[in-house]
Amino acid sequence: MDEGARHGIRLRRRHVLTYQWLTALFTPVYQSDSRLLPLIRDRMVGPLSKLWPATTIQAAMVSGLVGNPLRLLGLDGEIQIGAPLAEAA
Repeated sequence: MDEGARHGIRLRRRHVLTYQWLTALFTPVYQSDSRLLPLIRDRMVGPLSKLWPATTIQAAMVSGLVGNPLRLLGLDGEIQIGAPLAEAA
């Protein structure tokens, strides 16, 4: 196997590991029998998630761009964390 393929495999493993950790972190908040976690999620995290920069962070998480994996592959896929579009205009 050539070095490029090995490098790609290492990057993919790191990316998968990142998402496995994120899944382990967030799954209990949505699937536990706790009475406290849903309250925190719905009353605190829910409203806060609508504010910048949380919206950008959430978009990166659900699109698979946490950790900027495209940059590591030499591609232009960096997420720009800046002012929201409404404020930038």
